[in-house]
Amino acid sequence: MSDSRRDFLRRSLALAATFGTPALFTSCGDDDPVAGGGEGTGGTVPGGDATATTAPAAPQRLTVMMPFPLSINFIADVAGKSGGFMEAEGVDLDLQFAPGAPQALQQLAAGNVTVIRNGPVEMLLADVNEGAPFVSIGMVNQRTNYTLTSAPEEAFALADLGGLTVGLPTLGGNAEFVLDLLLRAEGVDPTTVQRQAVGNEASGYAVLQEGLVNALLVSRSTVAGIRALGEEPHVDMLSDVNPLLGTNLVTTRQFLDEQHDLIVSYLAALHATMLAINDEAQRTDLITVVRDDDWDLPQLDDPERASSIIAATAGQWFEEGEENLLRNIPERWDRGVAQLVELGVVPEGTAAADYYTNDLLDEALA
Repeated sequence: MSDSRRDFLRRSLALAATFGTPALFTSCGDDDPVAGGGEGTGGTVPGGDATATTAPAAPQRLTVMMPFPLSINFIADVAGKSGGFMEAEGVDLDLQFAPGAPQALQQLAAGNVTVIRNGPVEMLLADVNEGAPFVSIGMVNQRTNYTLTSAPEEAFALADLGGLTVGLPTLGGNAEFVLDLLLRAEGVDPTTVQRQAVGNEASGYAVLQEGLVNALLVSRSTVAGIRALGEEPHVDMLSDVNPLLGTNLVTTRQFLDEQHDLIVSYLAALHATMLAINDEAQRTDLITVVRDDDWDLPQLDDPERASSIIAATAGQWFEEGEENLLRNIPERWDRGVAQLVELGVVPEGTAAADYYTNDLLDEALA
């Protein structure tokens, strides 16, 4: 792709983030002067002469960490950076990737990153049991991203897993924690289930086909990738499990104060990116921009297949409706914490509302 074409896509996508989807289909130029000032760069400086203009503020650096190595699951943040959405909101996104969810929490606790994507239950346990200062500022996936995937000729449910081997993206991280919680809820002793790391790519299905594991606990985007390869596994979407087994955005109470405005801008940009990805035409352009930005995402080499996988990922963001995109839904938090109390995971009297806020999201969308 030529630099001019790439730059056009970036500008168009950034305009869409700022002014709404129709901007993507307008021409690059704009004959109207900028409201409140001269043409092009800004408004008149208050109290100054008509020739003085305010220069746009330089984007501010914000470090955000994903809980696993780079994968298509994190397309929202990747596209937000490459597509210009973050820059349009004044955010210079430093996007980092942890080897696992516990390491991301450790980096946040140490103050090395400002926002992480993680699991609400893990965040709660750190807060309740260890006095961590974490708070949820948004929910990326309202429902669990994991599926129990097995071969169509030998399908398994959670209750069947005692004595079997399950393939996980990684060992000792979020997936294994979720598996233990799911097994306990089904009355299965977690110590009776063997585990093997298989990665979070569609290639992990080959490990299942070879008989090295009996089932996989992998993400929905992994399942979409498996299906894109022509396979039709048996998939349990685990839709009736704890409402807090989705993924959330976490910061610390100190950063809520110190980086408040920047985090609000990040949420605004992320929300706009997600809306764009959910639109097929914009998704196609974003795939091109991200692919040409040299991210190590080989799935993007086949744009049609990539679009179907990303569409499946985006569908998860909207499972509770567009009005709840990125929102901490109080009813789901209340039910989730109540179930965790019943399982003895958190103590009696744990108040869900103490561990999340929608204030920054509301400000971002105002």
